[in-house]
Amino acid sequence: MGRDTPVKEFAKAKLEEEKEKKLLEEIVASNNIQVPADFDVPQPTAEQLQQMQQQRQQQMQMPPGADGPEGGPAGGPPKPGKPEPKNRSQSRSRRTNNAE
Repeated sequence: MGRDTPVKEFAKAKLEEEKEKKLLEEIVASNNIQVPADFDVPQPTAEQLQQMQQQRQQQMQMPPGADGPEGGPAGGPPKPGKPEPKNRSQSRSRRTNNAE
């Protein structure tokens, strides 16, 4: 009985891996994706790695929706949105009349 769970998990992982590989192959084939054999992936320097880690830490510390230095979310300018009605009581009464 103790072997049922590990074998089940192994089989599930194996099937997921095969399914993922098949899906990736289908996506590559249908979109005609080609990568040159001599494609070289640039390795970041230790300084670049430190900078990326610091940026991630800062992003993790900033609460979602927090105002940045520009007054908008995450440091950007405030995004234009739907303007609020000038007289809120009028907009409420219109909603109730439309609901009837």
